[in-house]
Amino acid sequence: MRYDLVDIKLFVAAAEAGNLTRAAAHCCLSPSSGSVRIKNLEEALGVALFERRTHGLTLTDAGRIMLSHGRRVLRNLEQLHAELSTHASGL
Repeated sequence: MRYDLVDIKLFVAAAEAGNLTRAAAHCCLSPSSGSVRIKNLEEALGVALFERRTHGLTLTDAGRIMLSHGRRVLRNLEQLHAELSTHASGL
């Protein structure tokens, strides 16, 4: 499985907002595009990450595991960027 960073950012945003429309907007995606990305991520993983409800999204047990790892991946990328930026500025 290849993970797309946009999908991970979208997933984390949706989990935190409990709302796919707001998460898609946060990631500069249309709601329909965000929905397809989440659906494809769930299909690739073979597990539902959210329970869809009339008033938003709720994480499944698998979704809570994915959220923990997704946040860690994004934090690690931010740390990598911060460490490399010192080299980019000539230090």
